[in-house]
Amino acid sequence: MYAPTDPMGKCIFHILAPFAGFEVDLLRMRIGWRSPWRTASSKGKQPKLTAREHAYLPGTHNGAERSIAELAELLYVSRVTIYRALDRARAGMA
Repeated sequence: MYAPTDPMGKCIFHILAPFAGFEVDLLRMRIGWRSPWRTASSKGKQPKLTAREHAYLPGTHNGAERSIAELAELLYVSRVTIYRALDRARAGMA
């Protein structure tokens, strides 16, 4: 067996590498796979809260109208999401 560090091994690997790439391209063509960075449909993770909900949170919580748990239940998100949104709102005001 040839090791990839000796000259003969390097030659064998360089000869076989284009065939491996060709097989990958054939596979992608057969299954219709496109890489995410080549398509415009890859937009990343969608935000849990809308801009309107973000604007609603600081006034409601700071006015002590609702607790964090109540806001999380009302907006169908976790308490951590509410805490993060409030932290971003405080950082934006400072």
